[in-house]
Amino acid sequence: MSTPPKGRPRWLTALVVWAGLFPFSMVYGLWAAPALAHLPVVVQSLASSAVLVPLAVFVGIPAVDALLRRLP
Repeated sequence: MSTPPKGRPRWLTALVVWAGLFPFSMVYGLWAAPALAHLPVVVQSLASSAVLVPLAVFVGIPAVDALLRRLP
């Protein structure tokens, strides 16, 4: 498990992760979840985590990090 960048408070790391995940979670909930509603809950959870975690880790969190680095 990686550690937060030196000097960054844990609450800020939590905020970055939330901000990097939330938009994808909302879109997924509006578009994909209704289409998967007929599947068992375990399969729905597997599908959502398989989609949302990579999006957050490789797109959302780096984008929020880049935005924060640009702030004074």
